Amino acid sequence: MLSVKIREFKENQEGVAAIEAAFLLPVFVPLLIGVFEILLFVFNSNMLDNAVRTAVQEMRLGQSEKIAKDRGLTAKEYYKVTICEKTLIVNCQKHINVNLEKRVVTRDAIVSTGSIIVTDVSDTFLEPSSIILITATTRAPGIGFLSYFAGKEFLTMTGSQAFITEPFSS
Repeated sequence: MLSVKIREFKENQEGVAAIEAAFLLPVFVPLLIGVFEILLFVFNSNMLDNAVRTAVQEMRLGQSEKIAKDRGLTAKEYYKVTICEKTLIVNCQKHINVNLEKRVVTRDAIVSTGSIIVTDVSDTFLEPSSIILITATTRAPGIGFLSYFAGKEFLTMTGSQAFITEPFSS
């Protein structure tokens, strides 16, 4: 009689799925959330890079100064607005930092003039044979899963582009 009960207990499969789920869900749910947040980070990072690239193209073609004046914005404000319009980052205007840096190319070396607070992208700023670096840094969107494991309050994303100025006519 006892051996029959033991045999029935071994063959009974009721509740096996619930027990397996109880073991596996605590592992797979955080893994799934982490993968989602990594994909979100990569997607938004690529969008930031593309937005910075677009802003640089406008600067190179001499369009940014005219558009900024038409909107009543300074160059730095214009680049912030332009970059934020082309991304899906929440509170982008609040958290983004746009930096323009000019480096002068001489015959012997590249001389950094340091970070410039640009109020107007003029012909003197875009003089020929200068290297212009535009960098945009902002908080990475997400639910905080990655930042928790990185031990930080939030992660940052940076998009940057550099170009050598060429003469152009307005």
